[in-house]
Amino acid sequence: MSPSQRSDVLRAAILYLRGGVYLDLDTITVASLRPLLDAPQFIGTEHIVWPHWVRSSRSWAVWAKYLALDLLRSGLRLCPGGWRGFRHVEAWYFKGINGAVLGGPAGAPLFAADLTAMAALPPARRSQPYALGPDLLQSLVGQFSSAELVIHEPGVFYPLAPEISTHWFRAGAANLDLALRPQTRVVHWYASVRSKPYAALIDPDYVRAHRHTQLYSALVSRVLPQL
Repeated sequence: MSPSQRSDVLRAAILYLRGGVYLDLDTITVASLRPLLDAPQFIGTEHIVWPHWVRSSRSWAVWAKYLALDLLRSGLRLCPGGWRGFRHVEAWYFKGINGAVLGGPAGAPLFAADLTAMAALPPARRSQPYALGPDLLQSLVGQFSSAELVIHEPGVFYPLAPEISTHWFRAGAANLDLALRPQTRVVHWYASVRSKPYAALIDPDYVRAHRHTQLYSALVSRVLPQL
């Protein structure tokens, strides 16, 4: 079992036993989470290209559509200021469940269902990427009504989508008020392979030097003004 798969299992087990709010390490909280706690359970979505149902599809039309969306996203990832362009097309992308931020009380039905489904997965499927994480959660959320489980829009936790999130680290005008959404509570900045070369440079001096020219440094400066 890979480290990420172990993390998926431990997250579900600890939340089921203890309850609370879980956040991945590559997140920055920008607003109080208290308004979210009125919900019995909550989780968020992000704009993605390759949900499991697309990856497993045998339809050439489905694959053609999502390959085109992937190419468009890649172009906007590379284009200066491409995150602004993505805002105009993000509605074309699938809103997939991401477990980087979620919460609920001990014994919450989503956590129970997650653990039960993990145990029931065939070993061959269990070892596949995303199987114990977003793919499994995506398959479970339809069991719950909106009164039982609040599924937040991407802007709440994922204001810049995967891949597009590399723009947190690109040089440019750090228009943080535009990058964040009015409803944003947490920023998941995705510590992916693409982000690692940038993240390795981050320290307080770097943040101070780049707070006007990099979205990530502007974000940290806003959350930690003492820097």
